[in-house]
Order: sequence, then C-alpha cells, then structure tokens
Amino acid sequence: MECKLMLVGLLFLEILPLITGEIYKMFEGVFEGTPSTSKAGITTPDECIVSCQFDDTCRAVTHHGDTLQCDFHNATSCLLGTLNALSIYNYKDDPACSFPYLGCYNDGRSRDLSRHMGYFSATHATPLTLHLCFGLCIAQGYKYMGLQGEGCFCGNDYGSRGKGDESHCNKPCPGDPNTMCGGHWKNSIYRITE
Repeated sequence: MECKLMLVGLLFLEILPLITGEIYKMFEGVFEGTPSTSKAGITTPDECIVSCQFDDTCRAVTHHGDTLQCDFHNATSCLLGTLNALSIYNYKDDPACSFPYLGCYNDGRSRDLSRHMGYFSATHATPLTLHLCFGLCIAQGYKYMGLQGEGCFCGNDYGSRGKGDESHCNKPCPGDPNTMCGGHWKNSIYRITE
C-alpha cells in the first residue's frame, strides 16, 4: 500500500489508472449536496483520492484548497463550478445534472441572456461544459443558462430574439465534444431552476 501512496503522490491522476485500472476525471468545482464524510487538514487532492481508494463506499472526492478539507462522496451528483475546490471522480460515474434543454435560440450584440460569465476554451484550465456553466449560473441565482461556443451566459429570461433552427446549434462544447454548445450567434438554452 505504501508504494501506491507514493506513486499517486508523484504522478497523481496520470499513474492512477495504471494502478487501479480505472480512469479518473478532475473538475474545478464541488458536488451538489452534502458529502458522506469530511476530513480536515488534507493539504493536496492527491491525499484525498488516496484516502478514497482505501474506502469501499467512496465514489468521489472534493479537495478544498482554501480550507484544506477533503469531502468524501458515496455517490456522484451534479458538479457546480467554483474556485478553490477540485473534484475527482471515476470516469464511469460521470455526474448527471437535472436541467432540461429548452432549445436553440438566436442571440445578438445586445445579448439575449443578460450575464456573460466568461469564455472557457479547450485550452482553458476548465473548458466549457454544461456542468461548469450550470455551476456558475446557479451560484448567482439565475433561472436559465445559455452556451455559445466557448461562452457561458446566464439570465432570468430568454428568447427575446426568437427560436433558432436547431441545426445551427452545432458547435461541440470545448470540455465535452458530445454536447453541443450553441453556434454562431446561437445559444443552447437550459433551464436551471423552476
């Protein structure tokens, strides 16, 4: 076991699949909901995932860099984007969020969704995904989110420019090529809250 601890500490997620046979993903954010247990005084994400490996009920971890706390989860839940936290989970346990897709909507220079949260390209530390945009928008209390290329937009109303052709929301998300992130002046709109 000491060898496993040492290897993970040195190479972290790059070597972990060779040891465990599992592939892990990292996300800059936290899991929605309460962790099953927490432990203070853990200085690195490496220590969190190693501790999780020794616990049969642990499925995912979140390391809080500002408080040096590690949260252990017995199930994955929706990921919320935030600073100073890094979540690690098994690739096959990809977290699911419950936000319905509302359609492809037109946009313009005066934006359909009022709040622009930023651009998150494929080379950004956290490339744009549904989970990232969801976390950024829900943290500010918005009802809807719109993804457009590398951009995340939030608002409490949408559709002022009308519905677009669904085939025009054809740009893969930088952080998840299996999901479409709008298109040229087109937002893929999702409902965050009722």
